[in-house]
Amino acid sequence: PSGHIYIYDSHAGGSGISYLLYQRLEEAFKRAHYLVSNCRCEDGCPRCIYSPYCGNNNKILSRRKAEYVLKEVILKKEAIAVIQERYGKPIV
Repeated sequence: PSGHIYIYDSHAGGSGISYLLYQRLEEAFKRAHYLVSNCRCEDGCPRCIYSPYCGNNNKILSRRKAEYVLKEVILKKEAIAVIQERYGKPIV
């Protein structure tokens, strides 16, 4: 997958939660993957991915697609860690 992942909080002025999440992003991806992988719903519900603030009534959200994207992000991050451990971090 390519593109961007936007993480935000809806608290006026921000609560700082996005910054805290950024500091533990790898753990957050793994926990999110666990949640969407183990939800018993068909393809999305308030328990796994739906948001009451979604402007599209959650129509474009998919639990299966979220599971796939999270898995790919985790696998890529793990592969990068192995390469860096073996060869060192890139200079650039």
